[in-house]
Amino acid sequence: MTHAHPLPPDTHQAQADRVASHCERHPGRFFTAAELDKACDLGSPTKVLSAMSAGLGYGLAKEWQYVACARGTRTRRVRTYRVTHRPRGDQASLAFDA
Repeated sequence: MTHAHPLPPDTHQAQADRVASHCERHPGRFFTAAELDKACDLGSPTKVLSAMSAGLGYGLAKEWQYVACARGTRTRRVRTYRVTHRPRGDQASLAFDA
């Protein structure tokens, strides 16, 4: 009998990287949380988006858009997101040792 090795956890950082990469492939476009979840397999898109803007250092632009619902007979307002920038990494020291 073989034992399956557990998969490593899917961190918010890894999920945020997938969101940023997806948005970079579609510059200027805003996405709903449901669209990002479908494209990036986030599990909980609102938690990932919150972590991206709060602690992970990503820039997010937000706007409201109207989408069709009720088989196209009505519209509703939904929040949409676009990544404006990735976090700045630690910059290496520019000073040279003498």
